Amino acid sequence: MEKKDNNSLMIKERLKDLTGIDEDQYPKEYIQYPLLTKIQNPPTYFVYMLMKMSAFTCYTGEDKSKWQVYVKYKNISFCIRDHKLATWSIDLIGSNSDIENAKRIAEELRHRIESACKKLDKILESDLKILVGQNNFFLQNSYHQLRDLYDYYFEQTEEVLQLVDEAHIKLKTTKLELLTDSVNDTLRLERVASYNACSLISFFFSYTELLIDIMFIFHIYDPANNPWDRFRQKPWADRFKTVFPVSTDPSMAKIYRNIREIREEWRNVLLHGFQEEAAYLVPIPSVGVIPISYQKASKSIHFSVNPSPENGEKKALETCTAFDEWCKKNHKALYALLYAQSDLPIPLTMTRVEQIRGWMISPDIFEEKIRGELQWQQWTLDLYQ
Repeated sequence: MEKKDNNSLMIKERLKDLTGIDEDQYPKEYIQYPLLTKIQNPPTYFVYMLMKMSAFTCYTGEDKSKWQVYVKYKNISFCIRDHKLATWSIDLIGSNSDIENAKRIAEELRHRIESACKKLDKILESDLKILVGQNNFFLQNSYHQLRDLYDYYFEQTEEVLQLVDEAHIKLKTTKLELLTDSVNDTLRLERVASYNACSLISFFFSYTELLIDIMFIFHIYDPANNPWDRFRQKPWADRFKTVFPVSTDPSMAKIYRNIREIREEWRNVLLHGFQEEAAYLVPIPSVGVIPISYQKASKSIHFSVNPSPENGEKKALETCTAFDEWCKKNHKALYALLYAQSDLPIPLTMTRVEQIRGWMISPDIFEEKIRGELQWQQWTLDLYQ
């Protein structure tokens, strides 16, 4: 059993939705009947926080349940409980022959809890923003969501390009009467490869944005002199060159030139709706509308058959592969990559950042520390799963 926080009484006074819900004693004879189960909204962690901040006693000890609260509402005893850290439930405590009536009242109780959580969410929002302003927060680690999309389109682009190469070889031996169909099939495959490559580069830049943030936080970040919010306001090129040794590492300098070219001549054109200067058409009497420069237009994807530069798909694959390989060999980038792969939240709280920096003795020690963190998390989860 946990002690009540006196400050929680002030919160409870502001949560009028909880009026009429009284704390009940821990039942001596535990007869439990599930009424409402697998409730997801509000999330279980927030209901737990609501109960704690509203001065209810939170118990632990039930199987597959991190917390339980016993309340009396309209003269009926209920248990509000967590289930596997994923959902929460409302159970009837004690014998009650009128189950349908108890279920109806449990639904009223659920509605009151939901309303109180919405109110608490608004109460806490301003205070939590203050903590963010004090750099006392973490970033959601979205590595696997981004990397899975990146890997998927990398594989799709690679596979279709192989089919394109095979189609070009086949064209050389295709009979004249079948040539039109073969050409059309080849053009279709080239278009599919281009579409997949467009998605590939989009998610490649999303993925690298995450690595850039982690590298800055772990190797450069200082709330007083190098704050994260100021770093995030810089242009992409400045942020990239801040964390990657473009000026001192020839391999990274070459990778950066290719990435920048892909970004400026392909990715930005796609994501900005093809509205760069290359798309401007100027009317010339007796001629029609023409691009500002035919030389620039010939190199721009604005006027290409597919939304990618010539040989852009292969260059994208080569550049992405080179970047990934470089990150695996560079210790600073490898630390960021290993942490990203862990799914652990990314800290801006300086005490946590310093702790993680202390792990950077070697990649092996770094991985060992991460495994320890993950094992502890898993042990905690196993208590309630």
